[in-house]
Amino acid sequence: MIESGAFKGHSTWVLRQAMPDTPIISLSPRHPEKYLKKGPAYIDGNCTYFAGKEFIDFGSVDWKSVMKKHGITDLTRVLIFFDDHQNELKRIKQALKAGFRHLVFEDNYLGSTDTPKMVACPCRTLLGHRHASDTCPSCVLFFLNFFEDGHDLDTSRTRQ
Repeated sequence: MIESGAFKGHSTWVLRQAMPDTPIISLSPRHPEKYLKKGPAYIDGNCTYFAGKEFIDFGSVDWKSVMKKHGITDLTRVLIFFDDHQNELKRIKQALKAGFRHLVFEDNYLGSTDTPKMVACPCRTLLGHRHASDTCPSCVLFFLNFFEDGHDLDTSRTRQ
């Protein structure tokens, strides 16, 4: 599993409860241990942290090399949990380009969740559905298939 955005490690803990023996790779500008002085934080012993001075943004990681070090060759079997408050379309493109297929987005914002960095949820926009965030699982699957089929939102054309 890959976690992009750890903050105090709460989502790391949730991922660990779901998959007790699976290695986790966590990317976060600040290491969760920095928050221990201020209150509860979770540090996982079976987690490789790219945090603090070792931080690398998700899109800059050589994933084939990192996964190989963890004995993983099939990136389509890796779950990525994005909670990094970055542009989700950019993250979808980066993940697909690297070979990943299983993506979860969980960006919780204080106040309004309508921000230009979020993928606008077609279900909400077109059908009036309400979601906890602007991106629902159905829409993430839609965009994954959209990009895999060669479409590009930047040009509104199919890539050749």
